Amino acid sequence: MNVTRRALIRTTGLGGGIAGVFGAAACAVGGSGGDGTAKQALAPATVNFLNWNAANEMANLFQAHLFDAVKKDLPQLTINVIGVPQGEAAAKLITLAAGGSAPDVALLRPQDISSVYAQKILAELDPLLKRDAKDVQLDDFFPAAVQRGVKNGKNYALPFQMAISVPQYNKGLFSSAGLKPPDDTWTWDTYLDAARRLTKREEGVAPIIGTTAGDYQVFVWSWGGEILDPTQTKFVMDEDKATAALQFWADLKAKHQVVALPSDPVLGNGNEQNRFAIGQLGMYCGGYTIAQMEVLPNVPPWDCFLMPKGPSNKRVTLSGGPSISMMTDSKVKDGAWAWMKYYVGPEIQRFAAVDTKQPVARKSALEAQMKLPATFNRRLQLDSAAFAREMPYVVQYDAFNKIITDALATVTSGQKSAPQAMREIKPQVDTLLAQR
Repeated sequence: MNVTRRALIRTTGLGGGIAGVFGAAACAVGGSGGDGTAKQALAPATVNFLNWNAANEMANLFQAHLFDAVKKDLPQLTINVIGVPQGEAAAKLITLAAGGSAPDVALLRPQDISSVYAQKILAELDPLLKRDAKDVQLDDFFPAAVQRGVKNGKNYALPFQMAISVPQYNKGLFSSAGLKPPDDTWTWDTYLDAARRLTKREEGVAPIIGTTAGDYQVFVWSWGGEILDPTQTKFVMDEDKATAALQFWADLKAKHQVVALPSDPVLGNGNEQNRFAIGQLGMYCGGYTIAQMEVLPNVPPWDCFLMPKGPSNKRVTLSGGPSISMMTDSKVKDGAWAWMKYYVGPEIQRFAAVDTKQPVARKSALEAQMKLPATFNRRLQLDSAAFAREMPYVVQYDAFNKIITDALATVTSGQKSAPQAMREIKPQVDTLLAQR
């Protein structure tokens, strides 16, 4: 798993979809819906829902429950699922909208929202949120998750997930290296010292790698730097605090060699999560892996720890996850809105959190997950939400991401210093940001 996928895609895929038609048309009024609110008098409607394809046990379990439940709770709705691969949702949506056949509702990654919003095809949700405030309970969602759907001060998406990056460590490797478990006094210097002591490379023996590189954004923010200015029109990662953070981050590989190197034998299929799962990685710092790690068989004893503090005395982590939006030209807005509320409603969110262990966006649902038995400190997912931030997702996101990723590769390889690399790309990034 590379930096770009881990740090910038930022979705778990557990909320993905399967193509087909679900639901049944009927008239029903009264009763209690699966979201815990009274059913409204809805006219029968077919809601076209652009959703991701997924192929894992947890996704299938979630989908089965979701569509069985909506048939019972909102029988007025027929949900026509248009399945697409996760990374193609935005392009597919824009293409359908250009041809006059946009779906009514779409599940979007954080980086998709900005590009789709720029096409002026997302419906503003504020009037509906104001009208149905008691149903939606917007204050039950994590603010960072809600904020990803806010554009120019208005809401255009409801969050489904709040995936939070919480690092993990291998208890046995820590003990063998004479290290105490990480605690809330850890700084990034403490972390580096532990990574050095964990790393072992010997001829003919499978190496023990100290850590993964983690997400560069976390380091920038922990040092007190930023990626963009508050208006998101200027690149500021060339400033001193940011470049100091990036140099520390890059030196984990370039100087200290506590992360996997090209010369290291490929273990665990070359995937960081699998490397951790087979006991060849001391710390897994970055990525949303708790839900996946929990269901993997035969993983050595492990636990979570809070992100270390940086020189700014800040503790920061990265968050993300998909949201659901309505299209402006939907012909069944009442039905589409009912489906959106149901999808992110308390009952569905609780099932996602408890039964499929997804990192959901509702506080109450994640609180319910915290009560599940575990051999690790599950509570740290909730604690970390208090200092989680989302990547600034701009309209030209893919190009923006590539410029930064390519520049950072020259720093981790030792070809350039972080200040030099960031200064060189600033004009290019600023020009890109101007293309709104």
